[in-house]
Amino acid sequence: MTMIKSFKHSTTTDPVELRRANESMLDILQALATRKIPSATYTMNDLERYLLSLIKGQEKTPECTTFGSWSAAPKSDGMPADARVEFIYIPTYIATSTLSIALLEHPITTLLIPGYLIALINGLVFCTGRELRGHGCDVDIGAIDAINILSLGKIPLLLDQNPNYCPRLKKILHQATRDMAEKLNTGDYFSDLESDYAIKLKSTLESFRLGGLSLSN
Repeated sequence: MTMIKSFKHSTTTDPVELRRANESMLDILQALATRKIPSATYTMNDLERYLLSLIKGQEKTPECTTFGSWSAAPKSDGMPADARVEFIYIPTYIATSTLSIALLEHPITTLLIPGYLIALINGLVFCTGRELRGHGCDVDIGAIDAINILSLGKIPLLLDQNPNYCPRLKKILHQATRDMAEKLNTGDYFSDLESDYAIKLKSTLESFRLGGLSLSN
């Protein structure tokens, strides 16, 4: 599998291509999380170039409603809510998580990259925009997906060590995971503890713990 070495906004609005762009970003995050990179085929220099491309590709216009985000789509104006979740929020969760885990794993290298912390903090703030919820009927599934991505990037640990980076996201993460734990305990939204939804909840809570925090923090 060839992994991307730079972040680029897509030139198309084709949902298939935009999902492929999300997946390419997720590949890098997963490789970082499993310490498959840096490697002989994806060097530290490659990783630095990718991280720098994320910083350059972040929305930096303060007046813009997507300030601090990374959009897979060429334009976000007029995008319906479900598309905003999939093609603005999801890539932003991935990009922010990538910056987070790279900082935790390679602090000396990342902190030498100009604008690194500012980009990370602005990304964290944008992640709070929907309080991690999905759209419509997928509100809860969207939250599960968001928390899984943020946990992969060790954002719970990052915020535990640096709560001033984004106090609101830290609070949202804890509230969301406490709500999930409560649903598991009471059986809300499902009657079978082995249902797909229950299994996803269990997996997400475990990912959150592995991401660096307990539910009691």
